[in-house]
Amino acid sequence: MTIITKHIRPISLTPALSKLAEDFVVSKYIGPAVLESIDPNQFGAIPNSSTLHALISMMHTWAQATDGTSSAVRMVAAKIEGLRIPRGIARWVCEFLTGRRQRVKLSSDCFSEWSTVPSGVPLGTKLGPWLFILMINDLRPSGSDVWKYVDDPTLAEVVPRGCQSGISKARKFDKSWNIPLLITC
Repeated sequence: MTIITKHIRPISLTPALSKLAEDFVVSKYIGPAVLESIDPNQFGAIPNSSTLHALISMMHTWAQATDGTSSAVRMVAAKIEGLRIPRGIARWVCEFLTGRRQRVKLSSDCFSEWSTVPSGVPLGTKLGPWLFILMINDLRPSGSDVWKYVDDPTLAEVVPRGCQSGISKARKFDKSWNIPLLITC
């Protein structure tokens, strides 16, 4: 015989009058007060925000951190030179990552102006995933388990009560190369 009650979570039903009062308090007092002090990187559950807003904000931040500063290119270049590949190939890859020019084709006879791409790997290249794997290869904080799936590394650790997390070592990786990592605890 199975006892079903241990698998059921209680649900609180709120009376309609209580819901009206709650809506008034949230819209008049709580919502505005929280929105005044909320972190600008908070997305979802607040007005005019969505997953799309969060993704755009993250991509913009990452692009600013890597494009133009070339810190990611310098890191990858240093790592490429440490690989067992011909020096000419290593130089070619580094040149591929810097000083490119591009323009957008809108139709058969309509093009944007040429502009310089300060750094980075063009989307859709065969090199891109390999260079990213190389870039995050030494992201291995001691005391943490790391799983790397393409461009989505996950770090986990068991922190005994009263001890500090070792994830701060991942933050050192982040700061040393000027590449922002999304670290959630």
